[in-house]
Amino acid sequence: MVKAMPREYLSMRNDCSAVADSNCRFIYVDVGSYSKDSDSTIFKNSKLYQLIASGLLNIPEAQPLPNREGLDIPFVFVGDEAFGLSEHVLRSGKKLTNDKRIFNYV
Repeated sequence: MVKAMPREYLSMRNDCSAVADSNCRFIYVDVGSYSKDSDSTIFKNSKLYQLIASGLLNIPEAQPLPNREGLDIPFVFVGDEAFGLSEHVLRSGKKLTNDKRIFNYV
């Protein structure tokens, strides 16, 4: 017999956020945010966001893409619509305005 979870558990359930690198390895995991919080609130309250915003994360300097000398491209994190745009945080997805798409490529 399957029982429903108590209401107290549902309101206290924690969520986690994670970052994976280009090799699909987790390089950052944040556990302990309440599920009622939005993704943007969870991110802005994270140590990762604080390090990015303060410039202390030690993100490599911008570099040209292979075979594309002359234009240095910054290293970035890619998130969904919940994440604010910044020099090192971009959005993917189909719901971007033209201004936000241009921001992602400039």
